[in-house]
Amino acid sequence: MTEANIHPLAIVDPNAQVDFSAHIGPFCIIGPDVVIGPE
Repeated sequence: MTEANIHPLAIVDPNAQVDFSAHIGPFCIIGPDVVIGPE
């Protein structure tokens, strides 16, 4: 996973794939095997 704009209060599983252009806000929970593509 590259560096995305992930809020410190978000929980992102290490197996998730988050595009660097994504913005993950506070209190978001991204589970394992989730793929968030560009924009």
